[in-house]
Amino acid sequence: MHIDKLTLIRISTIFIGFFSNLANAQSPKLILGEDGKEGWSGTTGTYILAGEGKSFLNSINEEGDQIIDSLSDEPSDYDFATMYPTLRINYSISNTSHVSLGVFDTGVTSNSLIETQSLVALSFYHTFSNDSIMWMSIAPNIPGLYQVWQDPYKTGSVLEKTDASLNVFSLGSDYIMGSPISISASLGEQKVENDHAGQSFHSRINQRPLNNKQISSLRRDTTFGTLRASLTHSLAEGLYIEGGVSYFQSDAAGNTNKFSSISIDLGLVYTFEGLDFYMSGDINSAKFDYIHPIFESKREDDNYNLSLGFSYKEPFNWDSTSFEVFVGTYNTVSNINFYDEESIIFATGFSYDF
Repeated sequence: MHIDKLTLIRISTIFIGFFSNLANAQSPKLILGEDGKEGWSGTTGTYILAGEGKSFLNSINEEGDQIIDSLSDEPSDYDFATMYPTLRINYSISNTSHVSLGVFDTGVTSNSLIETQSLVALSFYHTFSNDSIMWMSIAPNIPGLYQVWQDPYKTGSVLEKTDASLNVFSLGSDYIMGSPISISASLGEQKVENDHAGQSFHSRINQRPLNNKQISSLRRDTTFGTLRASLTHSLAEGLYIEGGVSYFQSDAAGNTNKFSSISIDLGLVYTFEGLDFYMSGDINSAKFDYIHPIFESKREDDNYNLSLGFSYKEPFNWDSTSFEVFVGTYNTVSNINFYDEESIIFATGFSYDF
């Protein structure tokens, strides 16, 4: 079995985007540039991604179809290998302010339990004399870019996709008043067109069908918000640690998909003579508010993620180029087997600063 390409992009964006944020934890100067020059700059990268995992909804067969025989089955194994490009374009308005456009490298995440993930974002940064930074980011919907399964609970026939939309606005302050403390908040909205979640259960042979109210409770349109506070500390020359706590709240149109979660993350950065090493991990616990009408219990998910990577600047004396390697694991353990998921991703490639 293989992985659905849109799901691969979502996971990869979370994965690579987190390393981008973790690298910025070293110093505000890395965000606005060491020399503070005005004008255009940017980074583009090309990566080879490979990995494997288990999931109900992410795996597809050789024909490119996703078919679930039974919701009580075990998650299917899948593997993947693909190319993944990233692009970030910056324009420095002055030596203290700049605008950044990220494509597949946005640094904007919503929550792993939201089915879509920001792939394009426009951000504005301003740094003050005490090295504190104010920033805001807009990740607008791009029509036709996001898709989800129309009815993820349908069994015995090919699952169909439908368009979805995602808008996220984020605001934050890093290194407040020159301190190691950073805070941020995000508001977002996801909408699913022609959402048929659960409609295949409206008329079931030899089983109790779902009524209209129960099917309506599975709707996935949602507004969501995140609050995060973090602390960055220098342990030694070139060695930095960052820890954060996040609270996420999803207010979905369907009661079944309303939930809140708390996350704890920890990242470590070490730089030495052109080598940057990164390590990060996070734990997330999500509790849903209502009983799932199909699985007849309240959903509870625990997520465990671990990532490692390094970046080597100017290999083979190639100016403005970096060679990068990342390895990450993503695991969801749910009290409902349907939502269990695990994956491991290996990525390697080059980025170029211009």
